[in-house]
Amino acid sequence: MNKTKLTVPNILRALRYAAFMVVTLGSLMWFLTYTFVRVDEQTQLSTYLLMSTFLVLQHLIDIYDWLLKKLSPKTKQVRD
Repeated sequence: MNKTKLTVPNILRALRYAAFMVVTLGSLMWFLTYTFVRVDEQTQLSTYLLMSTFLVLQHLIDIYDWLLKKLSPKTKQVRD
């Protein structure tokens, strides 16, 4: 991990990023909640299942990578 000096431009950049994420994710959560309660139960269920797959997807990718490394023949790894 690279060490970054604590300077005013870096602090402002971090604050801008945090503010952007709070506004963007807050707006997204409001939109999802607002529209989620206005549809029927079948649409709610399919939306819930779709959103759940996004939460699990990274874990499935990690498991797949782990299995590939575990089951593949041992080869010499070249570092870039």
